[in-house]
Amino acid sequence: MNILVLGASRGIGLEFVTQYRRAGHTVTATARDAEGLKRIEQLGAKPLKLDVTDPASVSGLGWQLDGEKIDLALYVAGVMSRGGAKEPPSRDDFDRVLRTNVWGAMQAIPLVAPMVEAAGGRFVFISSRMGSIA
Repeated sequence: MNILVLGASRGIGLEFVTQYRRAGHTVTATARDAEGLKRIEQLGAKPLKLDVTDPASVSGLGWQLDGEKIDLALYVAGVMSRGGAKEPPSRDDFDRVLRTNVWGAMQAIPLVAPMVEAAGGRFVFISSRMGSIA
């Protein structure tokens, strides 16, 4: 199976890379910094640099994946509000969260969805703590 993990530098994204590589799947995974890319590469996955808040970086993802058929794409790139859900965010914090978690996903969908569709695959969006107010 050909798997793409968007947002795999740490946390749940990196764990998906670990588990899918352990199962013998071909994995391509993204990170926005050199440390994250190194962790991905050490797991035997193909690392791609991607910052979902940067339009040029997102558009570059298309040519990096050109011609791929993706059986499973996992979008786990995201950030959490600094105050969590227990206090209102500042305007800058709100903008950072929405730009990463919503706008970033909306930029990636048109690039990745055709590759997933070509394979008859699935495009999954996953949240961790950000999806909970507990």
